[in-house]
Amino acid sequence: MVTKDTQRIKLCDFGSCLAQDKAAPTEYLISRFYRAPEIMLGCPFSTQVDIWSAAVTLYELYTGKVMFPGRSNNEMLKLIMHAKGKIKAKLQKQSAFASRHFHPTNPNIYMAMEEDPVKKGQFYVRAMPMPQ
Repeated sequence: MVTKDTQRIKLCDFGSCLAQDKAAPTEYLISRFYRAPEIMLGCPFSTQVDIWSAAVTLYELYTGKVMFPGRSNNEMLKLIMHAKGKIKAKLQKQSAFASRHFHPTNPNIYMAMEEDPVKKGQFYVRAMPMPQ
């Protein structure tokens, strides 16, 4: 909830409400459209992922649109990188799931999972340079 003067946020839903040290790395810890990149990548995380979730929620409340409407973590990371720039190699090294999204030997190449336009429902991987 946001106060009328838009100066304060009140949290109303704590989701799974796990202690930080009890949460195992999983890329599905938070609902998809509100999931921080750290969660998608399987990085160590803190309460900052809640700030991310609050921010994208506020964007959605204000605009009526989902900020990063990807159909998968892979697509959402692509949208996030287009908005915020590439994900640093240091963060990729801390990630349990980087191999699902980035080239194994070149951290500047993003591996996009894309649906085959002819064979609907089948996907292929396309290597592409990350946005700056």
